[in-house]
Amino acid sequence: MAEPKNIQIPYTLFKSLLEVLEYIDISNYAEDFQSLYNGVLEGLQDKKKRIELREVYGKLAAANKTEDEDAQTEARIEYLRKKNNPFY
Repeated sequence: MAEPKNIQIPYTLFKSLLEVLEYIDISNYAEDFQSLYNGVLEGLQDKKKRIELREVYGKLAAANKTEDEDAQTEARIEYLRKKNNPFY
């Protein structure tokens, strides 16, 4: 059986998995395990950021369909802030 390129898991499971991994102290584990762990954790954190960015982009797209310039500006600022901030 060929490995699938991507899989889907429930968002609640994704959030719980990320929370558990962020909680674990790995300082006493071997360096190769720490490297593997950090790669997995960084991958999940990156996915979380992309999900959040997609959400604010959706808000921007919805705001741009309205006549409310204040809402458009606010949504644009929020999107650009998240998009350009590597630490959010």
